[in-house]
Amino acid sequence: ISVGAQSAGKSSVLGLVCGFKFPTAATCCTRIATMVKLRRTPDKTIRVRLLSTSDETESFERTFENREDITAAISELQDKAIKGDETFVADKFIEVSINSYDVNLTVIDLPVRGF
Repeated sequence: ISVGAQSAGKSSVLGLVCGFKFPTAATCCTRIATMVKLRRTPDKTIRVRLLSTSDETESFERTFENREDITAAISELQDKAIKGDETFVADKFIEVSINSYDVNLTVIDLPVRGF
């Protein structure tokens, strides 16, 4: 568990564990819940998608082979999910699935609304 005030570096710590950088910004970095599933499998795929909490899959899904593409995909999905002047999104989340990792681990990065 990584707990701390806004912009304290929680996403940076999780990024070190997951092997890629989470998007960063001068103000609030995590604007939507992001679930990262690391799985030890022979299949070497990376999938990033935007999901709704009402079980309706959004139209955005990408498959990569390169971890460097994950950060840009998460940023794009955050921008797609946020409407108007919303700061945080509660009814959607981003799922990142990385196969062929060294461990089986699930990490969730949640937005902070004051601490």
